[in-house]
Amino acid sequence: MSQELDPLSPDSSKAVAKAVEDIEVSLDFKPYLEAVQKGSDRTRSTVYVLLTMVAIAFTSYRSTSNPDWLDLRLTKLQLASACVKDKSGGDLVKNDGSLFSPECWDSISYTKAFLFSGNQNELLLKKEFTTELNDQIQALMKVRTEALSLRLPFFGTAMDVNDVGLITGAFMAFILYILYVGIDREIYNLDRAMIRAKEGPKDKRGENLELLLITQVLAMKKGPTYAVHAILLAAVIIHFMILKNDVVTTWVATQLEGRFWGLLETFFDGLFFFLVLIAFFLVSNKQWKLDKKVDELGRALKLEATPALSGAAA
Repeated sequence: MSQELDPLSPDSSKAVAKAVEDIEVSLDFKPYLEAVQKGSDRTRSTVYVLLTMVAIAFTSYRSTSNPDWLDLRLTKLQLASACVKDKSGGDLVKNDGSLFSPECWDSISYTKAFLFSGNQNELLLKKEFTTELNDQIQALMKVRTEALSLRLPFFGTAMDVNDVGLITGAFMAFILYILYVGIDREIYNLDRAMIRAKEGPKDKRGENLELLLITQVLAMKKGPTYAVHAILLAAVIIHFMILKNDVVTTWVATQLEGRFWGLLETFFDGLFFFLVLIAFFLVSNKQWKLDKKVDELGRALKLEATPALSGAAA
């Protein structure tokens, strides 16, 4: 038969007190755990936003800088059209290229492959060639014009590609600042939570430390979190490429906007790059500190687990 503990006995009182103490400790540590988890979520969300901005900046840069594939295709097709018209007859593209200069024949050969997927049927190389070529040139010019405006996701607005340096620079500097503050707060929360976990009951320390480690998504492995550092470096490199392109094409801005506004816009491009560069070093330094703090958390968890394993082996 089973024996029930007398509620008034010393053993029963100790068991109840121990259970109440465990509940209190668990509830007392829960706010620290939630704070660390929320801090980690904020950091991860900010990194995702930064990655999106980097992708937008890179896409817009590739659409307007050398080699600009759209412009290169359009140039080839326009040159082929001019060469054919110069020889007065679309059926001339059937020959071996002896009537054309090497540059013209290269463009014509590319155009034939582009328009007809390599099909060398003679019927396609007469009037159909010039008709298809003119239609394709018009289509590419339309796409090229549309590419001068870039639509931003989430915001639902469009911006001119010439403003990419200004807008992405301002956004990147702001996002990096938010990321810096978020990582700084995450380090503080994690440090306070580790202290609280170590002050708790010995049988709960390992569990609490493990819960803290689980909350870390972007800084779980030993050593630096290379992915985050790579995204930060990509933001700087891409913005530098945009700034370089803006400096080289300053003459275009001065022709369209005037000398004063063209130079002023280029100046602000450089200023935002400088801010992004400073933010890069600040955030990288904070991320290094977070990586070290997570490594410290891993070592503390290992130390808590070692005595338990030793006791089990004995």
